Amino acid sequence: MLIQEIAKWLREGHDDADNLVDLPWNVKISENTLNAEHPKVPFTLYVMEDQRFIRARVYTGIETAIMNVEDRLKIARTLLILNANVDLVKFVLSGLNEEVVLRVDIDKKVVTKEIFEDALVSLLTSLYGMVKALNLEKEFSMQIMERVEGMIRDKLNGGAKRDDIVEFLVKRIGMNKNNAEEVVDEIMKRLKKEENIKGYA
Repeated sequence: MLIQEIAKWLREGHDDADNLVDLPWNVKISENTLNAEHPKVPFTLYVMEDQRFIRARVYTGIETAIMNVEDRLKIARTLLILNANVDLVKFVLSGLNEEVVLRVDIDKKVVTKEIFEDALVSLLTSLYGMVKALNLEKEFSMQIMERVEGMIRDKLNGGAKRDDIVEFLVKRIGMNKNNAEEVVDEIMKRLKKEENIKGYA
């Protein structure tokens, strides 16, 4: 089963990996379903396999059924707007409590380690976008942003150009171009400031 291969990818990583899929995840698997966690990643990943698709899920714990009508409408509107700005990930309401869930469905015919990595990065980035859009806890937002920033910093330190990173965020992750440019420019400013501080040390 393909789910076993995915479990192998996630287990055989190392902590200084640049890619999410190459981190050493703690994986539990039962038949056609696995869940995976890693301290550097601010979510538990759930992956299911059926006849046609590999289905990756992130459950946010935001249960909208218990909210008042005004808050439910605000969240539903925000998620619909977010859905229009991403390609791989979709935001859905799931279960009796209408929990906000991030979801990626990949046709099994095209699943590779690289494509699965794209799905993981897209889930992480989209989760950050949702937290920012809904003004959720600062700590949660910081955890997500730190990981996204780390990936961008690694690319910049590896010699990648600004436009290449923006293109990566837009084409392979599904970020809105303006948002991608803002994120990259902010991180480049921080790196430049850090270098200036080092120069005076």
